[in-house]
Amino acid sequence: MMKVLCVTPGSVTFDLDDGGKYNTLRPYELTVRNASDSAKKVAAQVRDNRCIVTVFGLEAGTAYEAEAVFDGAGEGEFKAEFSTLAVSAAVNVREFGAFGDGSHDDTSFIQAAIMCCPENGKVLIPEGTYLHRGIYLKSDIRVEIAKGARLVLSDTREDIPRFPGRLEGSNGRDEYFLGKWEGEPQSMFNGSISGVGVRNVVVY
Repeated sequence: MMKVLCVTPGSVTFDLDDGGKYNTLRPYELTVRNASDSAKKVAAQVRDNRCIVTVFGLEAGTAYEAEAVFDGAGEGEFKAEFSTLAVSAAVNVREFGAFGDGSHDDTSFIQAAIMCCPENGKVLIPEGTYLHRGIYLKSDIRVEIAKGARLVLSDTREDIPRFPGRLEGSNGRDEYFLGKWEGEPQSMFNGSISGVGVRNVVVY
């Protein structure tokens, strides 16, 4: 059996279950073809023996067909169809000024790219080392951390924003809780990547 576990604009992750736990009982060759192309052009081909395998380098908003053929076996039940997520636009953090050299503070450049990304758009963080003080997401975007890209959170305590444990609503009744410790509202540092009230976000 072959299941599609996760789809992004540029990749897909499969679960190949032939009875093995972490590795399949036999090696296989996985072929992904462009279903919308009349020639069914091969988009990716992987030889592996892992039960969970990810295929990269796919085009956004495209229909694909996948098949895994195991050593010593013909065509069988290991087939799947899927479509990669479409993106409305691609936003590269380098175009917003990010250095990616590991020494400049790239926080504001990455944040600007995120805030300017249109709904269902993609924020691309290409290869490089990006020093930052915390990144905040917004709804309805995809964030692609490319191969060779590293997000490095500053290790200077004073650089990191803190969430207050409780915010009082302007009407005097509502309360908003941003940080907790053992169930009690407490101030806390933000994470490397944070989102408050966001939805429909894919980070890959």
